Amino acid sequence: MGRDPVLSIGMPVRNGARWIEEALSSILAQDFADFEVVIRDNASTDDTVAICERIAANDARVSIARNEVNVGGAGNYNLVFEHARGKYFKWAAHDDLCAPGFFRRCVEALERDPSCVVAFPKTRYIDEDDQLLRDSGGTLDLLDADPAARALHLLDFADQNDDVWMSIFGVFRSSALAKTPKIATHVASDQTLLFELAFAGTFREIDEPLFVRRLHPGTSMIEAATPQRLATWFDPKHGKRVVMPMWGLWREMRRVLAAQDLSARDKRRVRARLRKRFLRMAPALAGELKKAAGQVVGRGRSNA
Repeated sequence: MGRDPVLSIGMPVRNGARWIEEALSSILAQDFADFEVVIRDNASTDDTVAICERIAANDARVSIARNEVNVGGAGNYNLVFEHARGKYFKWAAHDDLCAPGFFRRCVEALERDPSCVVAFPKTRYIDEDDQLLRDSGGTLDLLDADPAARALHLLDFADQNDDVWMSIFGVFRSSALAKTPKIATHVASDQTLLFELAFAGTFREIDEPLFVRRLHPGTSMIEAATPQRLATWFDPKHGKRVVMPMWGLWREMRRVLAAQDLSARDKRRVRARLRKRFLRMAPALAGELKKAAGQVVGRGRSNA
């Protein structure tokens, strides 16, 4: 098979025919060429596989495998990482774009700083017609030597806007990512993963909008607007369960914190900050409880 590439690009996809060729073209045109593209099709019913097979036939860096059944978004995201061979790893969505220089700049940042676990550029948001919506603002670096301080700053950034969570599409140090659960089956597990990685090392932002995030009605997180549909995107098994996404995220964030090798004082600091964050979401948490109670009552009546 030859030597391992420096960088692995993992592209999990389900029914991505409309934009996947453009997304792959932006990847293959990068000025950093030492990478592989691992595509995992999640039982698509459109032309996704045919498009990817045609591209793979013309570029040996691209490979594609197919799931016979839908294993869920979380399962498919983890499958591409399991088959990656690179020292560094990046998840790529089928409908997003990578501007020239993305891979090179991020790999350079990781090579310069062994403490860095993820390097990511600023984000440019576009719509389905390629019209600019906005660019991410501010700086999202997490460079503190203190792990608790990095976690606290991550939560501060998240309270300001969602831009910091776009670092999930940055370039990770594979050895650090391998020590985590990767993308878990609970809703917003990308946030849990980044929270855990903030304790493991620094985050370095590239001060240029090289990641192009496409927002459109078919984007999984927009399409799956209800808690049940969103949970089912992560794991189809959630379709028959009562789900409370925000409560689940609160539970998982606390679990991650409890597992860290921190002083009691630092754990208290971060726990208090987490509590403050979720108290701000009290109306949403109360709404989830009300909706879940209604689902339980409804199911009880249907089974009577």
